[in-house]
Amino acid sequence: REREEREVDVGAQTLHCRSCDNSYTGISKLTDNYLNTTGLLSKHSVYEGMAMFRHPNKTYYIIGSHLTGWNPNPLILLRSDGTTLSNKTQWIDMGNPTHDATSFNTQPTYVVPFTTTAGHSYFIYMADNWVVREEREGAKRERRELNGHRRM
Repeated sequence: REREEREVDVGAQTLHCRSCDNSYTGISKLTDNYLNTTGLLSKHSVYEGMAMFRHPNKTYYIIGSHLTGWNPNPLILLRSDGTTLSNKTQWIDMGNPTHDATSFNTQPTYVVPFTTTAGHSYFIYMADNWVVREEREGAKRERRELNGHRRM
């Protein structure tokens, strides 16, 4: 089973954000030696390619991708309802931050905090860019058919 895992360091604690058997997204704190977790802190419906970050006001955010296989889809941005994580944390769906139906064919990798010399804080979205080439897909289909496979 595919298991997506991401870690985010938020000050003195490091959190582990992962897709659990494509059933739900789980967030756990890592132990001090980084070899285990201390248990589930919070969970949400399933998504993948998640990038978790924390606003200077201590609110948590997660940007993720829906499960559509290799097909691009709109992203989802979630914000915690408070400044701590627990099994009671509510995640507020803020919609697709890209406002593009395919999120420009991207899937989140990381969100980098950046502060200008003037003190203005920004977050930079970093992502994988998925480009499916019809020629390549057509060539794969032809090879499958030549090898006696009719799977599409």
